Amino acid sequence: MKEGNAAMTNTNIESLWPEEDFGVPEITPPIVILRHQAYALGQKTRNVLEGAVVQQINPSGGSAYLEETFYIQAPLLGGYRYYLFHVNHKAFPIYPLNIYSDERQQKPIKVDDEEEFRGALRQIFASEKTKNVIQSLLAQSLSETAS
Repeated sequence: MKEGNAAMTNTNIESLWPEEDFGVPEITPPIVILRHQAYALGQKTRNVLEGAVVQQINPSGGSAYLEETFYIQAPLLGGYRYYLFHVNHKAFPIYPLNIYSDERQQKPIKVDDEEEFRGALRQIFASEKTKNVIQSLLAQSLSETAS
């Protein structure tokens, strides 16, 4: 079987897709939300720190699982990256999804929709652990510029 969508030479076959378009998606994919938060971290720290999001696609049987990992990155410390959390979800449907806020965390935070996802991120970003990591990396990064 040959795969692909090469131009067809037989123009007598009509499209079987519905006439109407598929509309504008009403959901913001997690990767878009995470990339925006990565950018926002840079803005908040005057780019001394940056967020970095890495996406990995893991095919599994008939469906694919996507994993997005969020790092806090310190460019002035040789690009050091601190793992903050990762998100795991199916390509379809996106929700529910799981957030693992620790590399060794066995029990994920289960999120059923986009609103819950945003709320969970808000909690992770406002946690004492996250604030301590950011303060430590800022202090070390700023000491590098003073040298």
